[in-house]
Amino acid sequence: MIKLVENIEEAALVYKHLTCDKAPVLAAGMFTEGFGVNQDFLQLYSAFNDNGKLCAAFVKCNDRVFCLINELYNEDEIKLFLDGFADFNIFISAEYSYIMTRKDYQVCALMSKHSNISLNTSDKLREIDSNTFTNIIMQGKTREQLIRFLLNNSHLQRHGYIKNYALKANDEVVSIGSLYRNKTHSYLCNVFTPEQFRHKGYGSKLINCITEYADECHLICTENVSELYKKCGFTIYAKWIEFLY
Repeated sequence: MIKLVENIEEAALVYKHLTCDKAPVLAAGMFTEGFGVNQDFLQLYSAFNDNGKLCAAFVKCNDRVFCLINELYNEDEIKLFLDGFADFNIFISAEYSYIMTRKDYQVCALMSKHSNISLNTSDKLREIDSNTFTNIIMQGKTREQLIRFLLNNSHLQRHGYIKNYALKANDEVVSIGSLYRNKTHSYLCNVFTPEQFRHKGYGSKLINCITEYADECHLICTENVSELYKKCGFTIYAKWIEFLY
């Protein structure tokens, strides 16, 4: 049976048994280490068989559900479980994409980068507060979406699990991005360049500056990988399927 993970010890057991793609596991692990389990913005679910082997694990993070499935589990139970997240984006291992039948889906690439670069642009990179970051990245979003993003992001930043960065040119913010970090891995996300500043090299400068501080960095992007990430040294190591309800 798929059940909510209710404490750190249970979460550690789930992560110990997971052998699937890294990025969502790393992100969930960092959240769990910092804030425990069963938070408003983060919940972890798992299913073990009678022999104590992990069969499936699910991470709900904000408006996404990551299906971290080690082996084919009870198909009906998985469908019933995911039907409870009808308003969420669902990510599931491509190997088991046949479990769900959805009309709209998108293949997502998991990418990683080992960084050993050193640039002279870091003097233009500044850590910024969550409110400023939110107002830039959530342009055009609803007030509800803006508030939810701000609450989650500010909580993470306040506790030191995320840093929000901005690249400036002529005293204007031209590109932004975030970096989650733990002792061994980093997770790049929230990369955004306002439309009026695109195609000028600001995004790649930002990414290179941010990842300069991370020996190994991971991210999730669409199947049609932006040349921006390839240019910055990221390579694909796995794929996921995003099911859109």
